[in-house]
Amino acid sequence: MLLNLRKLAAAMIVVLLLPFIYVPLHAQAPDGTIELVDDALVQAVEEADEGYEVTNLSLRQEALSPIIEQLKGKTSPRMLIKASASPTADSAVLHLTSEQVALLQRELPGLTVDLSFRDVIYHQPLDWIQLDVASRLLSAPADGLRVLIEIHYAAGEHQYPMERLARSLGMSLFSLPVYFTVSVQSGEQELVLDTYGNQFAERTFQLSPTAANQPLTAVRYDWSTHELQFVPALIDREGGTVQAIVKSNINSPIFIGRYAKSFADTASHWAKEEIEQLASRLLIRGTGERHFSPDRAISRAEFAALLVRAVGASPDQAASPAYRDVNSADWYHDAVKAANASGLVEGFENGEFRPNSTITREQMAAMIIRAMDYLGVVNDKAAGAGLERFSDHKAIQGWAREAVSQAAAAGIITGMEDGSFRPGDTATRAQAAVMLQRFLQQVGFMEG
Repeated sequence: MLLNLRKLAAAMIVVLLLPFIYVPLHAQAPDGTIELVDDALVQAVEEADEGYEVTNLSLRQEALSPIIEQLKGKTSPRMLIKASASPTADSAVLHLTSEQVALLQRELPGLTVDLSFRDVIYHQPLDWIQLDVASRLLSAPADGLRVLIEIHYAAGEHQYPMERLARSLGMSLFSLPVYFTVSVQSGEQELVLDTYGNQFAERTFQLSPTAANQPLTAVRYDWSTHELQFVPALIDREGGTVQAIVKSNINSPIFIGRYAKSFADTASHWAKEEIEQLASRLLIRGTGERHFSPDRAISRAEFAALLVRAVGASPDQAASPAYRDVNSADWYHDAVKAANASGLVEGFENGEFRPNSTITREQMAAMIIRAMDYLGVVNDKAAGAGLERFSDHKAIQGWAREAVSQAAAAGIITGMEDGSFRPGDTATRAQAAVMLQRFLQQVGFMEG
């Protein structure tokens, strides 16, 4: 978990408290979700120094016991909080004391706080907020900390950089960019939780019905590179509504874009659909503006970079170089370092990674299964089971047999038309795209 320490900016100046309305404390849905209503919350509309409106919310202390009583014993307890004070507010911030967080973590393990504001819901697992770590980094006692969960709609100067980048790709914004932030405060200091490693929190974007037939993609703005990046998302168009369920391990601005990418040299290719879908999601890139080169071989470094992008892995900056043939000046340096730190790749016995060597089909299967392990996806561990479906299964090397078996069982690899797998063959860019899309669908990062 990466954390940034910064000074708090000057806060709110105009406060409008909502009148207290007595209604039932909460309503419980059959799935174990409690929706908190007015008498469980304090809501206040404030104006920030920057001129935008903020809805601040906090839990009434007396509401905690009934909440815990009704959610106790639920496998996946959820607490839905709607910021409804002002329909024109730009931000919604839920304020929790460290005592409230500690109590809910202890009594309701696995609790997810669903903060709903305008057309977005931020689903924040409360267990991921580590008060002891925050206390140590802030040099402050844990019992005096405050936890803030925030949704902020970007507009004006905060929106323009992302809009310009989108236009440069031929993409248009279907939703406003939304900032998602979780922070821990002590006095004037703030600890911002930037990333959760291999854990992915969901954000739900409710979209207008006009999105039903649009080519939609979720996009994350990378603060460090000032680029638009792939972010996992399921676009759900069922039931007459359209929503994007975005899954991200990084707290950064996200928006839904309208974008469809195609290439001249894949128009009649067998992998056209998969290539175009992943390119439209900003996960894979062409070898030029109009060309993808689908039948060109893909290198070990190129495939490692694709997997790192898919799972949101970050390099351990404190770690020493992983392989002697990967240098800091190489374009793939950070990607290979991140892949190694996350356990996605393994090198050779002589300490080399051989980044520019082409990757074989069995090596690609092994990397994908390691990526599934990294994400905590349960695989069939029966080594060698089901390999007989491939006519050349005896050619699969011993170290790769379990991975190929798991990949085949998951439907990520299906073999060639003649019934073979060809484990030692060089993989092509098209084959990599197809396997990557099946991987994303298997782990729930993309709709099927």
